[in-house]
Amino acid sequence: MVESSHLSLDKPSSADVNTGSLQITVPDLQAGAEVTHTIYLECQQVCKRTLVATANYGMNTPAAVGDANQSLLFQTTASTDIQSVHPFEASVHISSLKTDVIDNVHKGEEFLLTAEIKCASPWPVIVDSSSLKLSRPFVLADGDEASTSQLCNLHLKGNDVATECYCVVVPSTATVRGSIPMGSFSLLWHRAQAESSSTPVPIETTLSLPNTSVLDVPFVITAALPSHGQVRSMLPLSYTLRNQTALIQEIEVEIESSESFMYSGQKKSHMRVAANSQQMINYNLYPNVPGYLPIPRLRLKWLRQELDDNLLKRSLPTHVFVMPVTS
Repeated sequence: MVESSHLSLDKPSSADVNTGSLQITVPDLQAGAEVTHTIYLECQQVCKRTLVATANYGMNTPAAVGDANQSLLFQTTASTDIQSVHPFEASVHISSLKTDVIDNVHKGEEFLLTAEIKCASPWPVIVDSSSLKLSRPFVLADGDEASTSQLCNLHLKGNDVATECYCVVVPSTATVRGSIPMGSFSLLWHRAQAESSSTPVPIETTLSLPNTSVLDVPFVITAALPSHGQVRSMLPLSYTLRNQTALIQEIEVEIESSESFMYSGQKKSHMRVAANSQQMINYNLYPNVPGYLPIPRLRLKWLRQELDDNLLKRSLPTHVFVMPVTS
């Protein structure tokens, strides 16, 4: 076997040293008897392998009358070809909180990191767990040091797709910029058939996350809005404007009118946001009709510098689902 192969006898082994050959001792066999061994093969690389089994054995044959038996030595060889394949086809992408695919991330702005795993194995597999290892300065938005696997004990068969999603952020205080590797995503898994024969040994498959450009932006705007509302019931909407510059910023804020909503709150206001601080704007929306409705648009005018509103508001929700009144 090639150096990238590891063989073990009768039970799976997770030995660190790859062994390309095995020696098996077989007891003496009577005529018509047989012995069976199970050989486990672990492939470190995808390629075609030839498994060769060679048996060296001896036989005692009767000689002429009065002479001792003669011992004869024989050798027989059998071979088979084995093609290894990747267990998974994986893709990783980043998107805004609206699930729009993005090419870069902003400091202080939360975004979604999504890993899609397609089972390419010809046999069903069981995902024992998964883990995300982020490189600095990327951190989970909820502040946890370690991610909780969403794929524990998941059964996958050919062409099944599993998706795991994380909310990630680059802190606004981070000093890095440019294209940065995000880290790695790992799966612990085993073949489903392995459960019936012996205790399965989990196999780890690690995927490298893509490099991502981190940009400095002077402002980050986030919104808090319920997932749905109800006709003629209050729907709270709040915006948080965070100034990430070392200067005081002046902003004119205006919310557009909408036939689908009544609202309470200042239609137009002028505010100053101190350096490295934030302010909130609160509105109470009252839907007039049910359906998937566009939220009244927020307009911002920057008085001290020119900023791209579309870039800053790319993660803000634009629609909300409003349910009819139940009788």
